[in-house]
Amino acid sequence: KALGRLRYEIGLENAAGYLSQNKLLENLLLPVFRIVFGAPGLRNANGDAINTAHIDLVDDKTGLTVQITTDRQAAKITETLTGFLRAKKHRRYRRLKFFVFAAHPANYQKRTTTGWAGLCKGKLKFSPSEDVLQFEGLFQRISNLDHAKVVQIRHIIAQSVVGEEYVDVATAIAGKAQRQVEEEKRSGKYIPDIFV
Repeated sequence: KALGRLRYEIGLENAAGYLSQNKLLENLLLPVFRIVFGAPGLRNANGDAINTAHIDLVDDKTGLTVQITTDRQAAKITETLTGFLRAKKHRRYRRLKFFVFAAHPANYQKRTTTGWAGLCKGKLKFSPSEDVLQFEGLFQRISNLDHAKVVQIRHIIAQSVVGEEYVDVATAIAGKAQRQVEEEKRSGKYIPDIFV
């Protein structure tokens, strides 16, 4: 439910030209993908640089990379594969997966997926049916995990910024501090320089 709500919100924001939540996806989905892809060393590559070209998440041990995008156009995948290979990242990472987090699922034509296979042939193991994951595919993969992992993923999402167990600590503290200031003013004990 939380991911469905996030998918809807991001779709609306992207349609309006706002891209602020797109970056949120990288960190929100990172612990989920560690479990789903069996890559406990997966980390945000954009922590290494402001924005790492062609990849968002990497696991140096397994050689897995993940590109998270809200752009469902085939051109985005083609551009990323081309740039990834041109930068010779395939020498370090053996697998590039895409997570397309779009409001509506994409349906890629056979001609396009064949072109991707040709582009990667002999350089990078890439199977569009396996390596281009969309929202529905993520749920399917999660549902095929053992119960303990499903519960673990549910717990991660529930306590994230989109989950029902999320507590916005900064807002809660700010509200408490403001109420305390008002109480101090009412009591006549408020001395701005000292209280702040």
